[in-house]
Amino acid sequence: MPILSVCIPTYNRAEHLAATLDSLLVARRDFDVEIVISDNASSDTTLEVCRQYVNQHPNIVYTRNTTNLGADLNYLKVVSTASGSYCWLFGSDDIAESESIARILKSIESGSDVYILGFMLCDGAMNPKVPQRIFTRRDDFVLDLSEPSRRKEYFETAVTSPAIFSFLGSLVFRKSVWDESVINIAEFNGSLWIHVAKFFQAMKNKIVIESINSICLYKRGDNDSFMDKGLANRLSVQIAGFHRLADYFFVKDSIESLNIKRIIRNEIQLRDLLFAKILAQRSESYHDIKLLNQLACLNWCNAGPKYFIALWIFRVAFAPIITRAFISLIDLKRLILRELS
Repeated sequence: MPILSVCIPTYNRAEHLAATLDSLLVARRDFDVEIVISDNASSDTTLEVCRQYVNQHPNIVYTRNTTNLGADLNYLKVVSTASGSYCWLFGSDDIAESESIARILKSIESGSDVYILGFMLCDGAMNPKVPQRIFTRRDDFVLDLSEPSRRKEYFETAVTSPAIFSFLGSLVFRKSVWDESVINIAEFNGSLWIHVAKFFQAMKNKIVIESINSICLYKRGDNDSFMDKGLANRLSVQIAGFHRLADYFFVKDSIESLNIKRIIRNEIQLRDLLFAKILAQRSESYHDIKLLNQLACLNWCNAGPKYFIALWIFRVAFAPIITRAFISLIDLKRLILRELS
């Protein structure tokens, strides 16, 4: 049984998959590591690309779904196929750092349950931009989240959503922890966050998380597979999706719930929602405009004065000039009353 399985769920990524596999093979060297690919019924040349690699590399396992299961079920499928003690979820368009697997294998000797890996943000051509900031801390650290003080420290030092398990490529985990984390699959199928649900469920038991600050992979930008239904829907996946997860797994206004919502506010800022509103108005997509108004309220209501001002700005921005002043006064009054109530 291999120590580590690199688990790659993929759909129509033939253009980048070869570069991903090449980078992992370089990083693998002669280590006891398998690479598992779950092809979600791709309609491009993914099958042909994978056949070439499987024929040349016996450590690569390839499975193909007869129909597209959706992203969530494909995540579950690829991990279920893996035989390693630990799994590293990996995007099929990202690039592994050459020392990443050696670094991961050394780290998992500590026996932690989940490892959060550092990664570099890149543009679409894989030109490095900046390292992703995940925590306020810059050092490697280990926290046992079964201890209330350590759990509080973990959530309060989290800056962006990879700290709450959003980014596949930053996650290495003990497979037994994943398998023992039983969730209602139907409840989260289609959410695009079924892997997050798995880890939130696991946190109800003893779980030790370790942060590895070193860069272990390069994340390709301008290639977000969650953008297939447009920007407004993508923002809904992030905002509404994580609010739902927070409310489902944790007590309302708990340290966990409040910080999950804070993290999402850090990531989805006023400029992001305003840009989406401009696009929705230009395309006269009234459904998207309504959705964005709901998301702005969800993201900022009851989050303090700074955020009700952001909500007010969002609501009045780009309104027809004749009604803008009137709407702004009414909305400002309503928001102030809400804050005072």
